[in-house]
Amino acid sequence: APLDKIYEVSNKYDIMLKRPVAVYKTSVHGRATAAGIYVAATCTDCHSTGGTAHEILGPGNPRSSINHFNIPHTCGKCHKGIEQDYWEGIHGKLTARGETDSPVCTTCHGEHGILPVSDPRSNVNPSMVAEATCAPCHESARLNEKYGIPAGRLASFIDSFHGLKSKAGDQTVANCASCHGAHRILPSRDPESSINPNNLQKTCGRCHPGISAKLAQTPIHSTNTTLRIGASRIVAHIYIIAIVVIIGLMTLYVVVDLRRRTKDLLSGPQVRRMDANAIFQHSLLMTSFIVLVITGFALRYSETWFYKDLFVWEGGFRIRGTIHRVAASVFIFSTIWHLFYLRTANGRRFWQGMMPSIEDFRQFLHMMQFNLGRRKDKPLFGRFSFVEKAEYWALAWGTVVMAGTGFFLWFDNLASRFFPKGVLDIMLVFHFYEAVLATLAIVVWHMYSTVFRPGIYPGNPSWITGKMPLEMYLDEHPGDKDLKEAPREEQPIGVIERPESGSEP
Repeated sequence: APLDKIYEVSNKYDIMLKRPVAVYKTSVHGRATAAGIYVAATCTDCHSTGGTAHEILGPGNPRSSINHFNIPHTCGKCHKGIEQDYWEGIHGKLTARGETDSPVCTTCHGEHGILPVSDPRSNVNPSMVAEATCAPCHESARLNEKYGIPAGRLASFIDSFHGLKSKAGDQTVANCASCHGAHRILPSRDPESSINPNNLQKTCGRCHPGISAKLAQTPIHSTNTTLRIGASRIVAHIYIIAIVVIIGLMTLYVVVDLRRRTKDLLSGPQVRRMDANAIFQHSLLMTSFIVLVITGFALRYSETWFYKDLFVWEGGFRIRGTIHRVAASVFIFSTIWHLFYLRTANGRRFWQGMMPSIEDFRQFLHMMQFNLGRRKDKPLFGRFSFVEKAEYWALAWGTVVMAGTGFFLWFDNLASRFFPKGVLDIMLVFHFYEAVLATLAIVVWHMYSTVFRPGIYPGNPSWITGKMPLEMYLDEHPGDKDLKEAPREEQPIGVIERPESGSEP
C-alpha cells in the first residue's frame, strides 16, 4: 500500500507507530526483500497468528505472534538455532517462567528497523553492545534489586582496557557478548557457561591464544579497590602513603618557593596599574564568573566526570540554580559598579585608554610580523595594548548578551506572556554558546596574557596588589608616555613606586 495511505490509517486508528513500513525498508529484512530474497521476513511473517495472514492480533493478546512471550517463537521460524540458544540461556528461562522484565529478540535488535551487526547504528554493533543493549537492564536499580544482579557493571567495563578500546570505536576488542555470549547467556555458576571459572581459559583464549588458566582468572568487572587483595592491598597502601608524603613535601616546597619569588617580584620598582576600587571590581567579576561557569555548565554536562558527583545530593540541582542566579546578580552588580567607576578620575583615564583606534590594528599586524620573525622590533604599546582592549570590549559585549538572555531564562514565565516560545529557545542558544565563547576566551586569551606568557609567569600580580614590576611593565607597555615617578605615599595610576631605602633585595 502507498505510504500516504498507511499514514492515513495510522492516524485514523491512533496507531502509535506512525512509520513502520518506512522503517522496515531500511532494515536488514527490508533490504533483503528489496533485493529479491523471497525468504526474508515481511510483515505477515511476524504479525500473522495461527499460520494465517488474516488473523493479526495486538501485542497484548496472549495468542499474538508479537506478544512478549511469543516473540522468540516468531523470530525462531527463521532463526531456529538462535531461538534454541535463547531458551537455554538465562534470559529465555526468565521469559519461559513468565517474567515480563526479561529481554526478548526485539529488546536487543529492535522491531521494524533491525540493522545488521556491522552497522555502527545497530544496538548490537560491537561498539554499542555494552551501553545501548546490556546497560539499560543491567544498570537498572529496580532490576538489580529484583534479581540480585551486582550493580556498576557498565562502569567497571568502561574503565577496563576492553571498555576504553570499545568506546574509542575498536570493533575487534571484547565486549559483553564476546565473553557472556549473545543468545545462550548462562550465569557463571553454570558448568556450561563461558564465564564459568573452569571455562575462562578457553573464553579468553579466543582473543588471547596461549593465555594461562591463572591469568584468565583475573577479574574483568573490578575497580582498582576491589583488585587490592592480599599482598597487592599492602602495596597499594604503601603507595598511598608514599604519594601523600612525597607530593605533600613537593607541594610545601612549591608554596614556599612561590612565596619567596613573589616577594622578590614585588620588592623592586613597581608601577601602579589598578587602584583599590578597580581591584575590588576585578575580584567580584572573577569570582562571580567562575561560579557562573561551574554552575551553568553543570546543567548541560551533568553526566560528565567533573559534574556527576557534584550536585547529586537531594535538592542539589535546585541549589545549583540558586547559586547560579546569585552569582549572576553579583556579576551584574559589578558591571553597574564599573559604570559608576568610569565617572571617577581614574575611570575616565581608563575609558580614554580603552578606546579602540586604527593604531591598534597596525600594532596587531606589527606584533604578528614580530612573532613570525618578519620584524626585529616590537610595537610600542601604550598603557593598554590591543590585547587588553580586545578583551575589555569582548567582556562588554558578552555581559550584554549574557545578562539580557539570562533575564529571559530567569523570568521565563513573564517573558512567555509577551514573546513567542521560539524567542526563549533562541535566548537559550545565545546564552549557552556565548558562555562557551566567554569561557574559552578567558582560558585561551586572558590566562595566557596574564599568567602563562613567558616573562609573565607565574602571573601579573596587579590583580592582587594593584602594582606590577617596572621591568615587566616596560616590556609590555614601552610606549606609555604618561609613565612617571611619584612619591610612595601618593598612589595615582601609572606611576613608578620605588622601594624604601635598604629594602632592595
